[in-house]
Amino acid sequence: MLGIEKNVCIVKNPKNVEIFKSLGVNHVISSAYTLANMLEQVSTVENLVQTLPIEEGNIVLTELTVDYGSPAAQRCVKDIEGFPKNSIISCLIRNSGITVPNGSTVILPGDKLVIVSSREASETAEFALSGKK
Repeated sequence: MLGIEKNVCIVKNPKNVEIFKSLGVNHVISSAYTLANMLEQVSTVENLVQTLPIEEGNIVLTELTVDYGSPAAQRCVKDIEGFPKNSIISCLIRNSGITVPNGSTVILPGDKLVIVSSREASETAEFALSGKK
């Protein structure tokens, strides 16, 4: 249409990736979409808690599986008590599907959560979600 051979688009909402691809954008970039796809590929071990330091240890990426007895089970994200403000649940993996949760997302037993937090808040965030230190 405009004679452009290659184009790139950065989207904030991962739900928009497929829309932009269908509109003919060659490369659609979404960090949440990419992160979710990577986590889906490496999330093969149940009840796994991995902590990966990023950027000289200032940011921590934690993956955990919610158990039936976890404080976060059967609760909306906004209602989780003690979850630190400088932490975020960036991705929820349920039945091989991936969701970027919001405050009204209900966390269920068996969900895998990916939490991004500061190093100082990582243990508090993990405890608020799992009840385990």
